[in-house]
Amino acid sequence: MFVTPKKKLLMAFSMTILALSFLIGCSNAQDEDSIQLPPSGTVVILEASNSTQAYFNITLSEVPDGFDVRNATYLGWCIDRSAEMTRSTPHTVNLFSSFAPEENVESANWTMVNYILNHKQGSAQDVQEAIWYFINFNGTFSPESSVAMEIVDDAEANGIDFVPGVDEVAAVVAFPVYITDPTPVQISIFEITVSSGDSNSESPGNGGSPSIPEDEAFAAIAVIAIIIVVALVVLFLYTRMRK
Repeated sequence: MFVTPKKKLLMAFSMTILALSFLIGCSNAQDEDSIQLPPSGTVVILEASNSTQAYFNITLSEVPDGFDVRNATYLGWCIDRSAEMTRSTPHTVNLFSSFAPEENVESANWTMVNYILNHKQGSAQDVQEAIWYFINFNGTFSPESSVAMEIVDDAEANGIDFVPGVDEVAAVVAFPVYITDPTPVQISIFEITVSSGDSNSESPGNGGSPSIPEDEAFAAIAVIAIIIVVALVVLFLYTRMRK
């Protein structure tokens, strides 16, 4: 079948746009293990306090610089009902990403929990009971609240493959170095906002506010500029052919 020069030009233009769109999508795609935490085995200090927005607030200290967590206060949740988290007492913990959890917590339903943290309903207690339904290292748990069960049903219907993207909330696991330290310590989680790769971007209390790194912004602008140039060239050639 004979293809006219005009059709060849349009086909080439379409393929160029598709290729550039694919590159943009790849450059903006969120890496599942995008939470940058201190290396495994790094000990940080956790101190819990009462909260109205979460099950408790978690304040971290002795966190090394250059990571997506810092010495700040975050919204915290319990995933271990076998112990009561002692308030206003420093505990030593290791931090694990819910995207790539360590062996001792990898079997938990992290997709469900991350979905819940991004689709909260009701009170903090309702959210906590829904989290316990999916993750409780002290056996099974059945929510007492009807709102909590609605959260559970929503997560089971929509959260099975959920992965938080940029600007969404993800759970970080705080695993105690010593389960009795000297008092019992819960395995807990806290919220951070997933960043686009720029580390140490948290703001206290709400998990952080990520910013777009300059190199990523420059790359996006460059791709857009290329698309515009290609479009202008094709338009010019198409106009010449019509004459």
